[in-house]
Amino acid sequence: MKPIVHFCLLIFLGSLVSCDPIPGKNGSNRFDPRAHASQVDSSGAMTTSANFKKFNGTGSISKSMLRPKTDDYRLGQGDNLTIELTDKPETRQVTRVMPDGLVYFDLAQGVPAEGKTIEELTAAITKKMQVFEQRPLVRVTLDEITSRNYFILGQVNTPGTYPLTRPLTVLDAISEAGGLASALNTDLESLPDLSSAYIVRRNKMLPVDCQSLVEGGDTSQNIYLEPDDYIYIPSTQDAKVYLLGSVTDPKSITYKGGTTLVSALARAGGPTPKAYRQKTIILRGSLTKPEYAIVDFNQVLNGGATDVPLEPGDIVWMPRSPWEKAEEYLVQVVSAAAQSVAVYQGGRLVDPDAAQPATIGIQ
Repeated sequence: MKPIVHFCLLIFLGSLVSCDPIPGKNGSNRFDPRAHASQVDSSGAMTTSANFKKFNGTGSISKSMLRPKTDDYRLGQGDNLTIELTDKPETRQVTRVMPDGLVYFDLAQGVPAEGKTIEELTAAITKKMQVFEQRPLVRVTLDEITSRNYFILGQVNTPGTYPLTRPLTVLDAISEAGGLASALNTDLESLPDLSSAYIVRRNKMLPVDCQSLVEGGDTSQNIYLEPDDYIYIPSTQDAKVYLLGSVTDPKSITYKGGTTLVSALARAGGPTPKAYRQKTIILRGSLTKPEYAIVDFNQVLNGGATDVPLEPGDIVWMPRSPWEKAEEYLVQVVSAAAQSVAVYQGGRLVDPDAAQPATIGIQ
């Protein structure tokens, strides 16, 4: 089974950089952490310059996602094999696909195996052995699959990394992880928030509505998993705010009453000197169907716009460079933000005191 840290490495962590420095209120480039007071209307309600809109750009579930893969299994690094010449029992050897993608058997050393089916590998070893045997009868048996895994973290009873050894759906995966945490735990702080659950595949969010699937029995959401899929089910009491993108210290912070955009970014060291602050993004709610606001952080700092009160679960994304098309850019931001949170949660599974989430780069 691959460690969860391997997942973290596969998705290429990196800090975001670029663009112009922000002029301070007096023309200074230095970040001012002092929050400007938000305005209050006649009813006493707090007003803000942020205008939240709905975003539904994660696409739709295709029919192919609801069907198990029927292709022959192709070997990967770490898969365990037994190889032998059927007429020579003494040649029987338990081995595995090595990190270089090769297998080593008897005199047939260094046979490429990664990406091959069992039949293709058998033929390749047979060809190698023909140099030493007139009619080698090679048999290859797949003993254990260790190269294919999926990840399920958050509010399940046994979060972790699991081998993907057979066709498996989202509901199957939740069952394999012992079910939702609330099934055995009545602690209100551990209740799963299915409305905010999400799945990441090959660095992109999938349009799966976990709440409709689990609570509503909507099987049109019950997709089959693929290797390295990541399922995350947060807690209803997750009082975190994530500060990501081109900030000095990408991190999550504990939400406190009165937390605003400026005060939160101050706790992350503020934007980097070259961050593009004019189109700062705030994501709110489920990442599969989030609301978003675009805020000119320059104007907020200079007093030209009111500060923005944040809510638990908000994700603040500071761009590294100018962007034009909101729909296209938000698709990338949502996926990158989901991955950053995934890396953080995965690291905490191995080490509860793991470092804060690094930011996934957007090309």
